[in-house]
Amino acid sequence: MSRIYLHFTGTSSQYYTPRTFLEEARKIGFGRVVPFLVPFGSQILFATYKSKPKVQGQPQVGRALIYAIGVVTGWHVKPKTENASLFWRYYISHLEDEGLVFKTDPDPIYVIRRCGSYVCEGGIHLFPSIDYLSIFKELLKKWNEENPDKKVTIHDFQWIITGPIIREMKGMTIGVVEDVKFSRGLIPVENTTMTVFLSDENVEVPLYQISTVKTYERNDPIPTKELWKEDFQLTSTTVR
Repeated sequence: MSRIYLHFTGTSSQYYTPRTFLEEARKIGFGRVVPFLVPFGSQILFATYKSKPKVQGQPQVGRALIYAIGVVTGWHVKPKTENASLFWRYYISHLEDEGLVFKTDPDPIYVIRRCGSYVCEGGIHLFPSIDYLSIFKELLKKWNEENPDKKVTIHDFQWIITGPIIREMKGMTIGVVEDVKFSRGLIPVENTTMTVFLSDENVEVPLYQISTVKTYERNDPIPTKELWKEDFQLTSTTVR
């Protein structure tokens, strides 16, 4: 089941401003390392953070100024342990054996971003109507029950979600989430006060895909002074 998440990018990043993030995402899609698997089809609201005046005795909150929306269409996954590698091959084999794979792509995937680069082995393309996250969770539970000496958790993987940007307005705020705490992770927005200004534009979304990351190398942070030379300031006719 797809969900909606808020993600701050370009507020205190060591690699991106909103402009450079969008420039990269337009070319190769977005890619974010996250602590858990996100369902295919989930929307990611990319935003900057603006603090509100601190109220004594209350947690610091602010407003998220959304400048782009993306949809999750890919999982790039790197097992971090030998047992995780064994389970991951078991999961992929199960999908193939059960006919849950649309097609297999044998060609490697090379991903080069400002924050780092990595190589994936050939991926598998998936059907949009199947809940692959639920299958993953069910097989993980089964694996741990049948292999108590080779238990695996979601923390034994590095998860990278990828996908296209489906909505943006250059230099403009397209939505607001009120009274939210700053976080570097993903924030579910179902229980927040949110206003998002969507368009009726039809955006072609690619097939879902899973790929296994073979190598990953993170780049050195970009000096702040150099980073913000590339920035554009978000403006808005909808937010005051």
